[in-house]
Amino acid sequence: MKQNVLRACGFLLLIGSLSTQAEMYKQVDDKGQVTYSNVPIKGAKKVDLAPITILPPTKAKSAGASAKGSAVEVQDGPEKNAKKQAVEESLVKEQTSLVKAKLAMEEEKNRSGTLKNKVDGKEVARKAVNRNEERIKELQDEIALREKNIELLKQDLATLQ
Repeated sequence: MKQNVLRACGFLLLIGSLSTQAEMYKQVDDKGQVTYSNVPIKGAKKVDLAPITILPPTKAKSAGASAKGSAVEVQDGPEKNAKKQAVEESLVKEQTSLVKAKLAMEEEKNRSGTLKNKVDGKEVARKAVNRNEERIKELQDEIALREKNIELLKQDLATLQ
């Protein structure tokens, strides 16, 4: 009976750990900008990531065991510093990409007004307006994605500090 309970618990833990790993997608646009997302994006490829290893927290030293006898000093290891630096770099890249996308959208909106003034019933002009509207929609989606990525990176950075 005890073995069956242990097997069931082990099976549930295995299923739980498998379901927590998210799929990641990488998209490289025509300008060479790389975007990572957990949501499939048009033209993105699935990235195979190594499984996440979860270690139990280590026990803190008692107050009497510390050198000064007062507070336990916590130092950031090189791995944490490297991850923090990588997250900061990603955050800067995402913020730069967000600014570029917003500028591109403003240009497209300005172009939209110019194109709509030239329509005058011409089929070619209507197609240009439609392409312009599609481009604006794509840029709006990109801006939303960049803002979401920035928010997630800020959360990651907060947990690392």
